[in-house]
This record gives sequence, C-alpha cells and structure tokens, in this order.
Amino acid sequence: NRQQDLVPTLLELAEIDAGIDFDGQSLMKLVRGEVASFDSEFYITECTWMRKHGWRTPQWKLILALEPDFHFKPAVELYDLVADPQELRNVAPANGDVVEALRRRMEAFIARREKQTGRTNPMLTQGDWTRGGGAPFTSSQEAYEKLYIGDRRTAQKLQAGAPKK
Repeated sequence: NRQQDLVPTLLELAEIDAGIDFDGQSLMKLVRGEVASFDSEFYITECTWMRKHGWRTPQWKLILALEPDFHFKPAVELYDLVADPQELRNVAPANGDVVEALRRRMEAFIARREKQTGRTNPMLTQGDWTRGGGAPFTSSQEAYEKLYIGDRRTAQKLQAGAPKK
C-alpha cells in the first residue's frame, strides 16, 4: 500500500477525526473486508538519489527519469509486473504503445493535481541537490562519478564517520 494511507489509517485506529481530507485513505476498509482494493493505478515518485517518476497499474510499472541515472539505466523503463514481478527486464523498447498510454495517464493525473493544488509538480521544481544547487547532471557517467561512494569498505568508513543521531 501507499505511504499516504498511513496517517488516515492510524487516525481511524486511534478514533481521531482530524477534520481534514487526506490524499490517502484508511486501510481499515481492507482489513474489515469491506473492499478488495482501492486505487488500481497511481502516480509514483523516487527522489532519494535520482529524480524519477512514473505510473503504476496492476500489470505495468512505468518509470521516467528526470535526470541521468547513475546506475546507467535508461531514461524510460517499463516492467510487466505479472510476467516479471522482480522487475528484471525493461520491456519499454518493445512496448512503445504501452509507454505512451501510461505516460498520458500520468500526465493527465499530474495536470489535475497541479490544477487542484495550484502548484507545479514538486518533482519538476525541487532543487538539484546532487550538484550542490548547480545544473542537473548531463550524463549517467557524470552522475556516477559524483555520487559513487566506492566499495563496501569505503561505505562503512563513511557511515562510521557520520554524526550520531
């Protein structure tokens, strides 16, 4: 399920009426067996290391990179989740019609949300922290060179030197 459903679920369990509408919904209807599922497709984002967004349906997962991928993955990825649940085979090159259909649905959703909120999609406006506020990476090689932290020992050294929380 989606993170946006956590707060409404916890509030319902705590019997608290927040008096506001959430993007998500309580999962308790699923728990009680009142519904089998909620949304069959939805917008997805990823922006921990690279800015990517996409559209997910029960069968398909479309991922569009908004900047070069430091793992050298292509800008467009499409996975058939029924045939390939581990997302090992990118089938975008052979399924351009599916890519375009999902892209149109994603863009329509984004346009609706921008109109509802009066804000531009944050995936398109957030700062580019990967280069210290500069221009976005121009290639996967540049992203790799700037973001690669080395082997496991290097990573452990970096983690050991991190400030304790």
